[in-house]
Amino acid sequence: MDEEDQDSSAAAGGEQQDEQKNARCLITAEMIANVGLAAVLTPVAEDDDYAVETQLRAAERKARAAGDIERADVLELFASIMFIAVRPDDEVNPFAAKLIIDGRRSMIPDDIVGEQSSVLADVIETLPNAHLRAKVGDIIFYNNRKHWRAASVAIEAYCEIAQGRLDDTIRRRASEPADSIMDVIEPLARATALTRLTKKRGEMTEVVRQSLLSCYDAALAGNHYVVFVKLAELGIWYSILEPDRVAEDAETLARSAPVKTYPEAVKRVWIIAADCHARLGDNDNANRCRMEAAEQTLKMRDESDQPAVKAHWTKAALGEMRPLSGSRDRVQKLRDELRSLQLEAQDDFGTFTMPMDLAETQAGIQELFDGISFGEACRHFYHMSAAPSKLELRDITLDLARKHPIGAMIASSYYDSEGREAARAPGMPTDGKPSEEWFKAEAAKYMDVVMFEQVRGRIEPARLSLAERISIQERHVLPIAEMSVFVPPEREALFAMGFARMFQGDYASAAHLLLPQLENSLRHVLMLSNRDPSKIEQDLIQGDRALSQLLDVNRTELEAIFGEDVIHLIDILFNFRPGPALRNEAAHGKLPWGAFFHHATIFGCWFIFGRTCRPLFREWDKSIAPRLEKETGDF
Repeated sequence: MDEEDQDSSAAAGGEQQDEQKNARCLITAEMIANVGLAAVLTPVAEDDDYAVETQLRAAERKARAAGDIERADVLELFASIMFIAVRPDDEVNPFAAKLIIDGRRSMIPDDIVGEQSSVLADVIETLPNAHLRAKVGDIIFYNNRKHWRAASVAIEAYCEIAQGRLDDTIRRRASEPADSIMDVIEPLARATALTRLTKKRGEMTEVVRQSLLSCYDAALAGNHYVVFVKLAELGIWYSILEPDRVAEDAETLARSAPVKTYPEAVKRVWIIAADCHARLGDNDNANRCRMEAAEQTLKMRDESDQPAVKAHWTKAALGEMRPLSGSRDRVQKLRDELRSLQLEAQDDFGTFTMPMDLAETQAGIQELFDGISFGEACRHFYHMSAAPSKLELRDITLDLARKHPIGAMIASSYYDSEGREAARAPGMPTDGKPSEEWFKAEAAKYMDVVMFEQVRGRIEPARLSLAERISIQERHVLPIAEMSVFVPPEREALFAMGFARMFQGDYASAAHLLLPQLENSLRHVLMLSNRDPSKIEQDLIQGDRALSQLLDVNRTELEAIFGEDVIHLIDILFNFRPGPALRNEAAHGKLPWGAFFHHATIFGCWFIFGRTCRPLFREWDKSIAPRLEKETGDF
């Protein structure tokens, strides 16, 4: 297989590819003529494009083994061209490397740009196989629009391939079912795209028109639902088919579908019918067809016996029906069914345990807190625990994804205590470049383990050690709240009471007092830094931004003050779903009793205590510790 070296950095990669293109020998027209491609490809004259590429590759290996390097180079060029991946739905960038491994990739059109493309343009009409003429001509025109004759050859070849699939003069791909005509979509998509680029606006060659119409009629007659929809979309877009005809054909095809037909395929047919009615300005029929499409979504419920899956499809159908006029009664009925399914779905969920030995950590914390002053205890209470940095979390989640690639690629849904889907997280894309949402979702999962270890191994043992020596009250921690820039004016007593309840183990009270204060403290610090955290509505009423808006609009300013790692932790702990979203859960009364003693809630209270103490450490020994020790006396 022909692969090109590609450096991980863009600049180095570009230089490396340039060197390789210069190193690649030019395949001349004479060299191509001497190979005798017709004889090479005769055994696969009626086969698909993969068979052509395989035959060329086998002939290339045979020639190279025999020492005929010139012949092998010619065959390798055409085999590599056939191996280039085609993306028929992307007219702007229709070609890509089919294989990318460890910084190396297979051929792309840029590798044969320039003189090599000109040589291939001169011999395009002599190539003996329709698959080869189509691919080579398409790529040559993609590299340089002046080669319009190559595009014309490719158009004819693509239509020949599509027609050949209908009359069985070209065999189907081995991966396709016996009665499938799915592989007519790609050649017709490329033929129509090339025609648009080489002809005047609205002009369509007769061979393309007839090929698409023939395949469209075959898809309609053979109940090929997906092919019908794709060809209908192409036909309407390029004015080969009229919307009224497609609407009528689509409804006929959808209504005649057997009972056990895959609902998603029939749904697409109803959707194309709805779109055609909408194009014609017939909104009533468009709504009717969209309702039928939503009913097909409901049929997907029958594909599973799990209540959670049934609830998913019911909710999806609700989303499709809700905008449609006249659907109120149907929507209400589905809402009742959804609620019932969500309640049933709770039985599908289970728990698992993972042993974690924290005895050594707990013993070390107990030893640390024995015999130290309350001022020193508060300092250690903050410093003894920490969360990984944003960069460390990214590295950890990527490493876990490499170790468990299948799990990383699967998108996730998160459900609340009532069986409702509360959040979704994307899977890792196949190109290995995950989104920021993926990183945050994976970081939130990993942080759940970190928080458990920190709370059960450090925070709680430290708190219990202090509680054995003194009953901490508000007056003991009030100096911290009074002197911290993190605490807004007139909030000192609230913070002090929250900290006291935290040290007492009353996390229900501590969470209610502290968690809602985080948002206001961030606004307070922004204002002290001469940054405006407010918003102005369209009616010119001015108000404060919520936490989610602060982390969006004011994120740069907050990171400049607190650091990127702290703001990232605030996001995944207090705001982001599917993270704990502690601020929203507490503020809206959604935390049940047990949730206040969950490690995430305890960690959140500790985090706010730490943010309050952090600005004071420069003056801690001089100003803070003496006041704390004065309040606690003989600790």
